[in-house]
Amino acid sequence: MQQLGGISGVGEKKLVTYGEGVLAVLASLGGAPGAAPAADTGPSAEDDWPEMEEEPEPDDWM
Repeated sequence: MQQLGGISGVGEKKLVTYGEGVLAVLASLGGAPGAAPAADTGPSAEDDWPEMEEEPEPDDWM
């Protein structure tokens, strides 16, 4: 739990209030402590947006 206190914005009060719950959720996810996150598989279809065409600048911006 001491390592949670090293996270920016997590002080003693949040550790007391939420610390055990956070640790329980993390433990339920499995994986070894300090294990690397899963490799990024690249963009999903949801992220595949077409390139926007550049709009010409208006002549009357003055």
